[in-house]
Amino acid sequence: MRIKNLLFTVLAILFAANALALDHGSLIVKDTPLYEQRDGAVAGEPVAGQTLSFKVVTIDGKTWSWTDLSGVEIMNQGFSSQLRWWKGTNKDTDKTENNLTGRISGTQQTYGTTTNVPAINPCIVTIFQHVSGGEWVFRETDDFSYDYTKANSADEADEAAPVINTAAIEEQTATSVTLSLSVTESSNDYFYYITDEENGYQEVAFVDNPNIKILEETDYNLTIVAVDFSGNVSEAKSIQITGEKFECNNLLDTKTLYRKDGENPYFAPGWTPNDNYSFSIEDNEVSINLNDATFDMWQAQFPIFVETPVALEAGEKYSLIIDVATNKNLPFYAKFFDGNDEVFMEIPKVTVNTPGTALSNLDIVCPAGLTQISKILFDFGGNAAATEMTISNISICGKSIEAGVGNVVESDAIQINQSNAYIQVTSTHAIKNAVLYAITGQSQAVSLKDNRLQTSHLNQGIYLLSIEDISGYKRAFKFIIK
Repeated sequence: MRIKNLLFTVLAILFAANALALDHGSLIVKDTPLYEQRDGAVAGEPVAGQTLSFKVVTIDGKTWSWTDLSGVEIMNQGFSSQLRWWKGTNKDTDKTENNLTGRISGTQQTYGTTTNVPAINPCIVTIFQHVSGGEWVFRETDDFSYDYTKANSADEADEAAPVINTAAIEEQTATSVTLSLSVTESSNDYFYYITDEENGYQEVAFVDNPNIKILEETDYNLTIVAVDFSGNVSEAKSIQITGEKFECNNLLDTKTLYRKDGENPYFAPGWTPNDNYSFSIEDNEVSINLNDATFDMWQAQFPIFVETPVALEAGEKYSLIIDVATNKNLPFYAKFFDGNDEVFMEIPKVTVNTPGTALSNLDIVCPAGLTQISKILFDFGGNAAATEMTISNISICGKSIEAGVGNVVESDAIQINQSNAYIQVTSTHAIKNAVLYAITGQSQAVSLKDNRLQTSHLNQGIYLLSIEDISGYKRAFKFIIK
């Protein structure tokens, strides 16, 4: 028994020696009351029945944040957060705001990162809620002190490091990887720090199945540690990722984008009309010229429409890509939605620098209630006078068919045209194989020469032609030989 106890003691010492140190700051707050937005005013009474939990982690001058709202039903995607740092007593003028632009699908949680981390205290979180009835309301937490140079001790007596039990790849595309992680941690309050030094990659994840963005055709050797909010760090685990090429079957390739009569741009403040602009669409390329300067965010919104809506499937992953060329720097984002303005997929706000840049939001899970895209809204503000921009290569890339090969979906990408002697096949992608079925159910593989199937040798009757392209998309066509 003494030898066994001694062995456990030695193992514990070795485990403690192998646990890593991590220079970081962290803060965890659970179920804190929310107040009406105050911006320097006295907090007043808490809003009844609403609380917020949030986590903040700072490493190497970069901050990750996560929020979880309880006690109120938010309308669809109408919920966002802001992490704010206050300095001094004048909160109206001396503050730094950082939007948490992410939304964890199907929940009332947000997440986001910022590199704008001022060395000031305290910090608060502001919540923007779209509640039933269409009203936007604003709520804020109280002030919380936050040490940026070391871990805030959630429990000074907690000296046990978390243990990572599982670290594996759950799903991979060319542009993102979903990890499957699990950990043993007595407090159940922890985060994962994920790095790849060679690729300059770092990420903090607050969930056990994080979806992390990667560069296409890039190999990664991820190092993962779990850290509790008392500052204890686990031993590291490694995951190797073999990069794949991103392929986009743009579902808008065969669609027409247009302006709709009566659906004009909006302008703020006050959403008042403004005729001092030009706005045109030609060959699905959008040109916008703004003659007047605007100074606040969300100043100008320009809608365009899809003549034949793009069908989507809830729960599947899609990617949004656009190219924006501009002669002035400006903040820009795009929303893709149908008739319900509260359910959409978006390219989050990005500052576009001259001469231009490609904007994207890759591997987005289509939210429930969004079955098609019929409208795209470009939203920007704070632009200088005489701002000119061209928006091109607007793409909705479809759901992945197989791991590592990005984003090909069912669409009208394969068509046939029947003549007297042959079937002509047109396809966005090369044809992988084709099978011809007779009405009796008999089948035979056929060879398409120049995407053409000769039919002059076939007997009269009904036939079914099944075609699969190299992306994995299949489509079947019925035709009759008379």
